[in-house]
Amino acid sequence: MLEAVVIFILVLAVLVLVHEWGHFFVARKAGITVEEFGFGFPPRIRAWKTKVTTFTLNWLPLGGFVKLKGEDGSDVADEDSYAHKGPWTRAAVVVAGVVMNFLLAVVLFSVGFMVGAPGVVSPNISETAIVENVHIDVVSVLDDSPAALAGLEAGDRLVSIHDLDASAENLVSVSEFNFERGSSFGLVVDREGDELSFSVAPRMLEEIGKPGIGVGLIETGMVSYPPGEAIVQGAIKTGVFGKSVVVGLYDLIKGLIVGKGVSGDVAGPVGIAVITGEVAELGYRHMIQFIAILSVNLGVLNLIPFPALDGGRLLFIGIELLRGKPVNPKSEQLAHIVGFALLMLLIVVVTVKDVARLGNLFG
Repeated sequence: MLEAVVIFILVLAVLVLVHEWGHFFVARKAGITVEEFGFGFPPRIRAWKTKVTTFTLNWLPLGGFVKLKGEDGSDVADEDSYAHKGPWTRAAVVVAGVVMNFLLAVVLFSVGFMVGAPGVVSPNISETAIVENVHIDVVSVLDDSPAALAGLEAGDRLVSIHDLDASAENLVSVSEFNFERGSSFGLVVDREGDELSFSVAPRMLEEIGKPGIGVGLIETGMVSYPPGEAIVQGAIKTGVFGKSVVVGLYDLIKGLIVGKGVSGDVAGPVGIAVITGEVAELGYRHMIQFIAILSVNLGVLNLIPFPALDGGRLLFIGIELLRGKPVNPKSEQLAHIVGFALLMLLIVVVTVKDVARLGNLFG
């Protein structure tokens, strides 16, 4: 667990530093003084002062920040103040962090596709793709199906089917053959490194209208592309995951509004730390893809139009453009303070659920 926490903090450091560097870089290019660049939230552990900016390491490693001169609405007359700049310049500074997270994801996915990344091997995969280490995994098991009754579980990896190679085609043909004869057949699966043997008797499945054992399969492998195609695929995958995160957020917010609470599938810092440790054990290829996915998540989350997030700051800039004048700085600051407090409360709630879930697993 300690190793998982250390790896998680290192991964978070990369994501946060890339995000905040985006704000920092664009602010400096716009002539805005960056007073502090912090990793984590106060209290401080250590500070390094330069001529213009103080770089700080803080005790709560749950994010980071850049403190811009005049971001509280003060020093409007100073040309190096955030408040002095026009709304479009301020919007560029705000959105720069999110842009960097998406660019990081594209780079990581692209590198992953160059060296070989875990992925689904579908019939319409690009002709330039190189696929290695192909496996057939069980992704779902129908309730009360022959597979469920025999003891198969989602996550099992097929090793052989009735002494034949593991493939979806072989499973279908063997199932139909044995169904017609009213007999069972053997399956060998890999479950977390252990090979297990099962005997299953196929039957007619109403859900699909044909005989089978009731499992959903997916073919996976290490997929790589030539450099040019890898970059294209990296950009596409970033967009696909971005869309998935937006859909997931919509479902989460909808659930909160209708009173369903926080879904058990939502992970906080503790849950993500555990997952990070598990992914690290799979190897660097899986880790590259995982960091890219986290970067997409961080980028999308920051675009939510909620105070304290980058999306909330963009919201106030949008209101300013519509009104033709800035929102009262004190009102905006209060909104961000309240928003930050609510976000911390949400993190606490999710963390408690994470700890309870881990307690049940190891209890």
